[in-house]
Amino acid sequence: MHIFPTLLEEHGKHGTHAFPCRVHSVDAPEDIQEKIHCHWHNEVELLHIRNGKAILQIGEKQYPVSTGDTILIPAGSVHMVNGDCSPFSFTAVVFMPKLIHSFTDDLIEENYITPVILWHFSHSPVFHNPLIQSWIQQIAEADQIREDGYELTIKIRILEILQEMYRCVKDFKVEQMISTDEKSALLKAMVVYLHEHENMPVSLKDMSDNFHISKGHLCRFFHDMTNMTVIEYLNYYRISRSVQKLKHTDLSISEIAQQTGFINISYFNRTFRKYMRQSPGQFRKSI
Repeated sequence: MHIFPTLLEEHGKHGTHAFPCRVHSVDAPEDIQEKIHCHWHNEVELLHIRNGKAILQIGEKQYPVSTGDTILIPAGSVHMVNGDCSPFSFTAVVFMPKLIHSFTDDLIEENYITPVILWHFSHSPVFHNPLIQSWIQQIAEADQIREDGYELTIKIRILEILQEMYRCVKDFKVEQMISTDEKSALLKAMVVYLHEHENMPVSLKDMSDNFHISKGHLCRFFHDMTNMTVIEYLNYYRISRSVQKLKHTDLSISEIAQQTGFINISYFNRTFRKYMRQSPGQFRKSI
């Protein structure tokens, strides 16, 4: 099994324009601690843990999660799940906010839907609730069978889940989310910067000058948000680009190494093997 490095920003298609919702279930490899890679997307996510224990990180906050838990992950939130080398499986319901938004800023939109899907609460977004668990299972079954009207079933169940979450947290104070939004925006700007410097040297000093923060603050911030150092993510991204070039071009391995920012071919080979568990040559032959 190949473990393909993935970018922090997820570009996968979640449903269709007419029905912007995707349901998928995953059994994570047991021998890998990173159960869900660090990423973000523009959709809201209901993440249900079917089996296992792990640590979920949303932004800088960490939450222990286990079998039966359901977590609401707001759109645009950087998140990841790490565990040990044991079984871990989950179901994710990923949908664009417009799926449940009202056409106007009515009372329901203002008081219930927006605060919940943006998670403007001091309460943890993790729920161990049999009703929510049942509705997630019904969503997964409806998506799998896809009888007439299954889209309506899914939308109704999502709204019921959000209603139940609101019922559980309505007595908790509403938080100001500006600082979180600013942190997400800064991280995304840093990721864009690293992508733009894919095939050239990257200096922490140049990055700190560009973002007007100290090198120490930059390194701590990036690691707190992604659980990776700047260099680890840059290598992660460069290897993901080299995978695409190995698959879709006839360039030599040394040419691919240079085009993805690896001046030293030995370092490229070592880094590729770290993420892909085989050499570039072995990977190309296996395609």
